[in-house]
Amino acid sequence: MKSCKVSGLVVCGGKSIRMGKDKGLILLGDETWAQHAFEKLSNLGLSVKVSINPMQKETYINYFKADDLIVDDFPLNIGGPLKGLLSAHLINPHEDLVVLACDMPQMNNRTLNKLIEVYQQFSGFEAYVFNHDNRFEPLCAIYSSSAFRRINDLVVNNEIKRHSMKEVLRHLNIKVLKMEQEDIQAFENFNSYLPE
Repeated sequence: MKSCKVSGLVVCGGKSIRMGKDKGLILLGDETWAQHAFEKLSNLGLSVKVSINPMQKETYINYFKADDLIVDDFPLNIGGPLKGLLSAHLINPHEDLVVLACDMPQMNNRTLNKLIEVYQQFSGFEAYVFNHDNRFEPLCAIYSSSAFRRINDLVVNNEIKRHSMKEVLRHLNIKVLKMEQEDIQAFENFNSYLPE
């Protein structure tokens, strides 16, 4: 069992260009996708925060407590989810993070529990990430505090060519979780259409 503190982080700070509207605010029943992701991580017994960009704060304060929001605030000029993750790391530098993107509304407890179990069972890795057909799912993963320290150093020293999460994974010691057939639907990412 890990001794490091583990928290959850819902990633909502994208620009949702392909969808054309903020994906975190799309309704699923009476709650937004962001709220559903928040609840899924909370149900794991985690303390959960929501990563947003500065333009989202005024809206998201209507759905979450102010203390639950982490607004992108990383000193270097990077974008995408990496900025949100590093901003969260700067606030809580000793915490490992269970990361879940808000645009995976079909993610389920079974798959998240599998991720947690592997994290608890196998120590010494910097990240724990699902893979399917040689494609990683970096936004339903666990990143250790040491991973974030390494990423931070790479970014500061301009050693990462692209600031994508998949590029970041190339620099980390990762534990790969094979995605089983029963997990595939949970990872469906909605960018330009909605689930029926």
